[in-house]
Amino acid sequence: MSNPRQNAPDAAERERAHEALKLRTAGLQWSEIAERVGYTDESGPRHAVNRLLSRQEAESVETYREVERRRLELVMRGHIAAAVSGDVNAANVVLRTHDRISKLFGLDAPQQVEINPPVSDTEFATRMAEILSVLDPRTLRQALEGLPGLSTALLNAPGLSALPEGDDTRERFYPGSVALSDDMHPCPTPEEWCNP
Repeated sequence: MSNPRQNAPDAAERERAHEALKLRTAGLQWSEIAERVGYTDESGPRHAVNRLLSRQEAESVETYREVERRRLELVMRGHIAAAVSGDVNAANVVLRTHDRISKLFGLDAPQQVEINPPVSDTEFATRMAEILSVLDPRTLRQALEGLPGLSTALLNAPGLSALPEGDDTRERFYPGSVALSDDMHPCPTPEEWCNP
């Protein structure tokens, strides 16, 4: 088992890691940081910063949040003057940066969602009847035929089998306006649909 004290960085290494973090926050690439701080390649500062940030989990989240805030502030500072002067692209960058800062710190208020009150069965049936009354009966029949478990007796009910009067099938259809033939019973399946 390894000795944790052996893996712990000394004060000089911690100082280099802090310097690397500061340079990374300023937007420098890992290779540039390695050159400035004295690492052999770009993996050195990256590992040092990751180690620094992972020492204490809660602090690392806050540290990372602080790193992001500093970066975003640098972006904001770099574009704010142009945005105020009327540069539309700079204004868009500033607005997106501001939005990101708000999300990072949870500054946006939760959005209110309005839920409509429940509809009664009668209201639902009334509205559904209004919707169905403007449909072409053939279209309605095709839609109903596609429903699983729908009885053919329902499909052959007088209101669904009759066509609207006239040539225009888009006119409103009122079942009471269609004369029933003698062979059509008002209730197609007495066992299922009639209450004797």
